[in-house]
Amino acid sequence: MSGSHDLQCSCGTAAIRLEGAPRVRGHCHCRACRVLLGVPFHSVTAWNPEQLAVTRGGGRLLSFQHPSLSMKKVSCRE
Repeated sequence: MSGSHDLQCSCGTAAIRLEGAPRVRGHCHCRACRVLLGVPFHSVTAWNPEQLAVTRGGGRLLSFQHPSLSMKKVSCRE
């Protein structure tokens, strides 16, 4: 997967652009992911921060930094 990918939240308030190939793809069931996301497992595709640009609605994003894990979750406020 390369090139650019334009994505938006389900309500259309926020949008991002991803450039290039993802850093990692996989399925995870580690304790950290289960605690942060509240699910037994999930599929993940991750890009490096410099590959991501918020193109719309950056002020409407809600960010949660886990207090003890080096993980962050970002979602649309709407």
